Amino acid sequence: MNVAIIIRWIHTTVQMQSGLLGISKILVNIIYKSKHLSKMAKKEGKEQTKSAEVTVENVEGIIRGGNLIERSMSENVREKIKKEADERKAEQLKDRILEASFRRLLKLLQLRHKRAVNDITLESVKRSEILEDQLAGFLLTEEKIKKHGGKDGVLEIEVLQNDGTKKKETFKLEEGKELWVPGSITCTEYDSAKDDITADERKKVKEADDLLDKNIKELQKQYPGYFSYRWMW
Repeated sequence: MNVAIIIRWIHTTVQMQSGLLGISKILVNIIYKSKHLSKMAKKEGKEQTKSAEVTVENVEGIIRGGNLIERSMSENVREKIKKEADERKAEQLKDRILEASFRRLLKLLQLRHKRAVNDITLESVKRSEILEDQLAGFLLTEEKIKKHGGKDGVLEIEVLQNDGTKKKETFKLEEGKELWVPGSITCTEYDSAKDDITADERKKVKEADDLLDKNIKELQKQYPGYFSYRWMW
């Protein structure tokens, strides 16, 4: 809407209302109407300009322009990437801390199991050595006295007699004098006792293994992560 139209409208309005309204009221009405018409004209002009922006010549550029990345979007995406990276690092750190704690406790359980098995093995070795002495006899020494349960250079031990019976005899270590302690069991008795030692050792080792398995299961319940079920420790 152009200025000429506005002027003609004002002139007509003045003529129609001059006989009824005062000049001041007419001017107020004119100013209000002119402002309203001006806003409408600007709005129509913007809509026409907007609709006229897209043409055959510029349509490709407008489409490409709509696909360009704005600064605010770029900053938001970078912030999101950083946040996701921090969360990923935190999750990785948490897994490693839990795994380290799990491995430490697991190693302690395994060490405890190894010590138990070592003690069982040492016990079998001592029993086997005593059994060998009981079969073949041995030269009395301070070490042998302690191994067979004696003390202060004195050992009381059962000795196999010629008539097949066993009799407890006392042997005392004397300086400069060798003392032989004869055997007290037969080969058949040795074989039977040896099997008993082996059976006892296997039973105790199995009990130690079962205890380790039980403790590991308890540990896995406390640390339910994937790492607690990998047998690559």
